[in-house]
Amino acid sequence: MIEIGDILLNCQDAEIEVEEVEKGKHGLLVTGHFVGKPLTFAGYVLWELPAIEEEECDWYNWPFRSFFTLPSEMRVGLVCFARGDWRSGVLQEYEKEWERTTATIREEEQGDESRL
Repeated sequence: MIEIGDILLNCQDAEIEVEEVEKGKHGLLVTGHFVGKPLTFAGYVLWELPAIEEEECDWYNWPFRSFFTLPSEMRVGLVCFARGDWRSGVLQEYEKEWERTTATIREEEQGDESRL
């Protein structure tokens, strides 16, 4: 799906060259750098998170919910910590935060069902 050396497009069509891919319980932690810029990137591509049309800020426990466009032109959903956050690039932190997010989503869904 995503391999080292791939060039991915972020939500603003900026190119990111993949330097590392770590498989986790809920998805892939993708780290790399912006092509032609001295900026790094880390994002967690989740198995169960569909791609969205535009980046969202402050989505549940995440500063950003976004997407990548793969070389195959398929879009995949991802979440990110803010640049400079010590958790950025640490797989276990993405896993813990995603589990908190899904618990919050389930609680909201149960609350919605009880109001019907």
